[in-house]
Amino acid sequence: METTAFELGLAAETTREDLIRRAMDLLARLHADPLWQIINKASQRHHELPYTYKVNGTLQNRIIDLLYQDAEGWHIIDFKTDPIASSAEEEALIMKYSPQIRRYKNAVWDLLHIEADAHICFLDDQCQLKLVEMG
Repeated sequence: METTAFELGLAAETTREDLIRRAMDLLARLHADPLWQIINKASQRHHELPYTYKVNGTLQNRIIDLLYQDAEGWHIIDFKTDPIASSAEEEALIMKYSPQIRRYKNAVWDLLHIEADAHICFLDDQCQLKLVEMG
């Protein structure tokens, strides 16, 4: 992480350290959540799944954070690191990210013929992990 932070131009050591510490905290929160075990037990798991999709005549290159299959079916999860301090902030972010999640769900259906449910996983919703199902 240190190398990536430096490559992104974060030259100040304290800034790099703060970002690395935040990333480690968010990863620890995910690993402590039951969702982590569900994902790890999945029969199929595809991380950082790239795809190209044509929308209104324009090719779009996107990456789905996670597509996995378990006994209940297929699931899309998009992880978000936004710090959320209130329900109003959470609702605003859900509105912001909803079109992105719909695109992922449509692409998985159109390209793979897989019906998947979709979720946003907020890693810092008032210092907690929160999984929000998208319709």
